[in-house]
Amino acid sequence: MIFVNRVDGIEEGIYYFSRKENSLTQIHKGDFSEASKFANCIQDLGKDSAFTINMVSQKPKKEYEYKLLNFEAGIIGEVLYLEAEAKNLRGCGIGCFFDNLITEEILNNVNYLALYGFSVGSPKTDGRIVKLN
Repeated sequence: MIFVNRVDGIEEGIYYFSRKENSLTQIHKGDFSEASKFANCIQDLGKDSAFTINMVSQKPKKEYEYKLLNFEAGIIGEVLYLEAEAKNLRGCGIGCFFDNLITEEILNNVNYLALYGFSVGSPKTDGRIVKLN
């Protein structure tokens, strides 16, 4: 599931990407940057990013499948870090999110499991961080 906040050439809204079908479908139109912030534990990353991905999957039937799904989500996150840097953007993993809000309220599917979040956007300077030169 992708919250598109500010991406040239793509309308704002919430999208669902199916890897199986290799297709991107808009499921809600409009500005959902505040919803993205709320869904991702009220963190500004969701609102301020160009887009935020919340990785979801069908609920696993066996315990080892759950571990593999999380492993795969982590690998996808690492690739997103590299791809963002290659485009002169920044990425940030989001480990805190409201599972049921994402799966039951936004996707309207209780058979899905939220696994991992990731935001991509232009870098912002954080005034709380002191540079040591």
